[in-house]
This record gives sequence, C-alpha cells and structure tokens, in this order.
Amino acid sequence: MTASQYNNTVQWTLANTQFEQDVDSLTIARAVFKNTGSSFPNGNCEEALQVLRGDFMGWRACSYHKAQECANYGIAAFGLNAERIFLLISEDDKIKVKNVIDMPGKYRTMVATIGEIPEDQRLGLQFFAYAVVEAEGEE
Repeated sequence: MTASQYNNTVQWTLANTQFEQDVDSLTIARAVFKNTGSSFPNGNCEEALQVLRGDFMGWRACSYHKAQECANYGIAAFGLNAERIFLLISEDDKIKVKNVIDMPGKYRTMVATIGEIPEDQRLGLQFFAYAVVEAEGEE
C-alpha cells in the first residue's frame, strides 16, 4: 500500500463508518486497521498494549521516528497508551488527512503525524508499526 492509499483508507473509514455516540478511540482505530488488512487485539487500550508488547500478528514495537517513517511509506503505524490511540498518517502535505476527527463522548481518535502530537502526549505513548523490526538501540 502506498502512503496515498493508506491515508485514503484512513479518511474513507472515518468518513463512512457509523460509530456509536460514545465510541472510544480504539474502536475507531480497529475499523481503520480492518480496512487496511491489519489485525488488532481485543480488549481496551491497556489490554491491547499488553498483547502488543509480545508478538501479535505482525505488529512490532518501534521508535516514534520509525513509526512515522512507516506511515510515510503507507505502512499502518500508531502510538498507544492505556487510555487512547493515535493513528499516524503520512507527512506528505499533498495526501493529508483531516487532522482531528471529533467524536461525541469521552474519547476521540487523533489522526496525525508525529509532529502534530503534542510532546507531552507523545512521550507517554508506545509506538508500533505493522511488520517492522526495530534495530536495537535505535530511536
């Protein structure tokens, strides 16, 4: 998948999927990952994080730099903590997805580039990309 195809899939999913009023960010992310052909663990954010720290269906932990690089090449990538998920998109301005998708309820999904995630929030996230192996010591 190219970066343009990936961003289009994210945007199409967000625009064309009916979500409940009180939907959480993980439910929205699962819909996006389903449309990209990527499996994602069940449970809440904290439970998903525990599963992903192991070896789950091609997802690999990586630095935020590597996660953004993957998104720039059309590879599904995200940052996750115990409360929410940030879907990463390509930094290419020509294929930009609308940044924030506001949803009613307690949570919203942030669709962003690394540079758009506030540093105080980015530092609390663990990053993953689909089928990427992180070199030891790389940041």
